[in-house]
Amino acid sequence: MFSQFTSNQIPPYRIPPFSARRARSKIEGLKSRSFHGFTLIELLTVIAIIGVLAAILIPVVSSVRNKARAVEGLNQMRQLAFAVLAYTSDQRNGTLPGPVNSASQPFSYTTIGATNTRATRLMTYIHPYLGLPTPPPGHNITEAPIGFMTGPQRVLEAQRKANNEDEYTFITVPFASNDNPKNHPFGYKDKGFPPHSIHSIENPSVVDTSNPPESLKTNAMLRTADKDSAFISAGKRCPDKPIHGDRRHVAYFDGHVRSFSIAETNRAP
Repeated sequence: MFSQFTSNQIPPYRIPPFSARRARSKIEGLKSRSFHGFTLIELLTVIAIIGVLAAILIPVVSSVRNKARAVEGLNQMRQLAFAVLAYTSDQRNGTLPGPVNSASQPFSYTTIGATNTRATRLMTYIHPYLGLPTPPPGHNITEAPIGFMTGPQRVLEAQRKANNEDEYTFITVPFASNDNPKNHPFGYKDKGFPPHSIHSIENPSVVDTSNPPESLKTNAMLRTADKDSAFISAGKRCPDKPIHGDRRHVAYFDGHVRSFSIAETNRAP
């Protein structure tokens, strides 16, 4: 019974009944399944939804970024104001740092008593109160302290170095165009005006909003600077526009800081 076929014969191959049924089932399943991609209408709908979401999210992200920059600029101004107050507290009569020679105050500095132009900068007097190193006698720190700068300021500083340009002014101090010592609280080196005592500042906490931008200068100790700002003379080396979230910041002689809109602080045409 085991020798029906000789060695030269190949037995016919038969698909077992259960295998045939399985194959037929798979074929029927493939026939009934439908395959299709996105239609043009569906694709356009997805694109439209993405466009709507982008239109919603981009302004939100931009607003968040501007607010973050405004907070960063505000915090830096507070640090500067506290440094000025800390300096005055160490002086016998509460004398303000100075004398300075300009409203424009770049961030680079030197040692007190040096004979270069940086000797009349505010940062020369207050840098120890900001945790910044003091250069050895006879030496300058010719570059602004990057670690103290805000993000937007660091970007501009990097561009300035790459282009070998003059240093930016990011803040200003009160410095009248006239020769009245009363209008120079930080003194005036070239005119021989000494800095005032902080105790002589009348109503140091008052913010006069009656006639901006000019009235905002009253009792203003420090102000952010850009080319359209009322707080700096035209033509000075400073940012083209506000860099801290479309806001300008002002520190007053009692140490508090206020933030103002562009419209309130633009230079009068």
